[in-house]
Amino acid sequence: ERQTDNLEVPDSSSGEPTRMVETHEVDIVVEREIEAYKLKNDGRFDVLFFNNLDRNLAGGGRRKFFEKGILSDEDLYKKAGEGVGPLLRSKTVSEFWQDCDDAVKEVGLTLEEVIKARQIYEESDDKVESEKFAKFLLPIYKNLRKKGYKHYPDLTG
Repeated sequence: ERQTDNLEVPDSSSGEPTRMVETHEVDIVVEREIEAYKLKNDGRFDVLFFNNLDRNLAGGGRRKFFEKGILSDEDLYKKAGEGVGPLLRSKTVSEFWQDCDDAVKEVGLTLEEVIKARQIYEESDDKVESEKFAKFLLPIYKNLRKKGYKHYPDLTG
């Protein structure tokens, strides 16, 4: 029996969710999201598609705030609002970040590679680096979506 994910296929005309999708359809859904993003951004796929995703990964700013006691479990959900998906809502911040770390490792990357890739991107004000970092993040993002996290606000909010 196939497991249904919390992903929704957007209606091509309005962008509104129309139905739940199965986990095996994640790649198709993500490709549609990227194509829609490109249409709005002169054909470019860059790191802005992911908004704050990298802040939740190893060495990211949200983790630093949590470690310093500036961000709590409750704060994460308040900032995301009512749209938080059921999977994220069921997790503590630490559990969510563990899922993020697992997603990195499951695609064959190390946490150190994430930190280094972000550093290269942040030190550059270059469109090419933004596109390279987006391509780097994509398999991690897809893996998190396959686990059941929503694009927004779970991963990018």
